[in-house]
Amino acid sequence: MFKNLSKFNIRKAMTWVDMPELGAKARILVKPATEANPSYYNAMLAMSGKRVRAMVKTDRITAEDAALNRDDDVQLYPRFVIANWEGVEGEPGSDGVGEDGFVIFNRRAAEQLCVALNEQAPHLMDRIRNTASTTERFYADDIAPPDAGELAGNSEGDSGSN
Repeated sequence: MFKNLSKFNIRKAMTWVDMPELGAKARILVKPATEANPSYYNAMLAMSGKRVRAMVKTDRITAEDAALNRDDDVQLYPRFVIANWEGVEGEPGSDGVGEDGFVIFNRRAAEQLCVALNEQAPHLMDRIRNTASTTERFYADDIAPPDAGELAGNSEGDSGSN
């Protein structure tokens, strides 16, 4: 009866997050950081369950809550959300940096990246977190919601001509 809803199942979906700050063509492949990823979700609830339940109950989040949630994700994302990356540049000669100058993806490198982002550029960590926690980012292109450009000219008062 509701078979068409299966196209919204994102349990196995992944999406790329462009991160030009980490390299000219750097991007990070992420899994959902939602209930669609039970490994992440259960670990997140175990780490921050009381705080999360209070936020859901009151529909409020404090600056301290936000910082604590980011700290939790710094630990959880390398294990459950970050699946791979491309084009992440490293310091030549450093451990984990290939001859091509790119950081080789592995869990340890992902842990180091998340810690560095949290300490030096938390807004970049937040870009990864925002993408991973937005369900619609994982929809196939043919079911993604329309963007503003696609909607332009679709209002009742717009005749479509200038």
